[in-house]
Amino acid sequence: NTDLSKHFYDEMIHVPFIISGSGITPKTISELTSQIDIGPTILSLAGQSVPSEFHGISVLERDKTPVEFIISENAGNNYCDPVRKPIFISMRTKHYKSTFKIENGVATERDFYDLIVDPLEKTNQVNSTIQLSLRTRLRQFAEERGRHVKAEYIKLYGT
Repeated sequence: NTDLSKHFYDEMIHVPFIISGSGITPKTISELTSQIDIGPTILSLAGQSVPSEFHGISVLERDKTPVEFIISENAGNNYCDPVRKPIFISMRTKHYKSTFKIENGVATERDFYDLIVDPLEKTNQVNSTIQLSLRTRLRQFAEERGRHVKAEYIKLYGT
């Protein structure tokens, strides 16, 4: 009876990305990367330019343009309707992960993990005062992202 789609534990969302082929030098990427980086990576390896519509960056170039955090999003079970349903967003830095439930434009922090001290995410620090300035910035970004998702949905499907 648990809706795991609303949780963003690393073992549920971390997927190794392995590319093999002629002329590809083995390399481990330690920078944060996301699924939006896959398309630009494949195009780059194929010698093609990356369209401006793509928001990701080739993982082979990520060390030159690191990001502060990566985002995972989910609308939970059943139909996707960010106008009437909450959106769940996870923001992960190299050291911390914070997840939010966004409903009616307000982001409520659900989880906060110190991934260095607690890599298995066993101790939710959401009620602690650690990293409050980071958490405030992530909450603001989550709310902004929630507004954007809702606006795009309305533009595509109406209210």
